[in-house]
Amino acid sequence: MTTLSCNKIEELIAKVIDREALDWEVDAVKTHLPTCASCTELRDGMIELGGFVRSDIGSAVANADFSGLMAKVDAGIDRAAARRDSDRMKSLLFSWPAVTRWVATGAVAAAFAYALFLPPPRDFATQDNRIEVSSVEGGADNTVMIYESQDDNVTFIWVIEDERAL
Repeated sequence: MTTLSCNKIEELIAKVIDREALDWEVDAVKTHLPTCASCTELRDGMIELGGFVRSDIGSAVANADFSGLMAKVDAGIDRAAARRDSDRMKSLLFSWPAVTRWVATGAVAAAFAYALFLPPPRDFATQDNRIEVSSVEGGADNTVMIYESQDDNVTFIWVIEDERAL
């Protein structure tokens, strides 16, 4: 095991006293203390100080009244839950996404009402949009020509084949 400097051991002493040290840290402190009077003195001072603090805290806890503590904790939890639920409800009703949901719902309802109460469509005279095709030709340049009989109109269609798809 490598020997650690006094500065590092001083950091580890606090961890050992607080029972937060790893096994190798405890071993390092135990190995170092018999050889270093200043680190041993530091450890003893920390233990003594901890004893004073623990005794004062112990007497304060012994004299304290904890009878209403859980009721106050439960009330605090209930207040926090009520605040969270209130905030969640506000965000559901009045946030930007909520406003857009309300607007979208209103638009759908308006469209539905418009379609429901709209008078039936007027009967417009239908015209015959059919055309008669007199002939169809295909060219070497991937064009298709459709000849219509009315006014000799010609429709061109270009057919482009993707060689990669073949």
